[in-house]
Amino acid sequence: MSEEQPRSRGWKLAAAIGGLGAVVAYVGTTVLGGAIVPGYSHVSDSVSSLTSPGGAHREVLAVGFAAYNAAVVAVGLALPHLASRPRLPLRIAGWLLVACGLAGVLMLEPFPQDAMGAPLTPAG
Repeated sequence: MSEEQPRSRGWKLAAAIGGLGAVVAYVGTTVLGGAIVPGYSHVSDSVSSLTSPGGAHREVLAVGFAAYNAAVVAVGLALPHLASRPRLPLRIAGWLLVACGLAGVLMLEPFPQDAMGAPLTPAG
């Protein structure tokens, strides 16, 4: 057994846990938000409105979406390590996932979506 195999297993595990964790966090948080936010509709409202400023339960739901974004970043960091060669396409895909995960965190706190019907703000 070479040194590459145990390390490769660790990256595979990180990608699998991150991928599964992302799905569970996103779906779970969205379903929870639909259950606890008064008047929220999965059909007519955006998911981002669950964490809009002043929203009921914003903090609880922001934690769930932050977990989703962290899991996406974990998959992005693991992805380049999963192929033998060539790695360039996986590196590009991995860094794009990292960028998407970090952008998702920015949309939670410094730039959340404005509440539906509220005046537009520079942050939202």
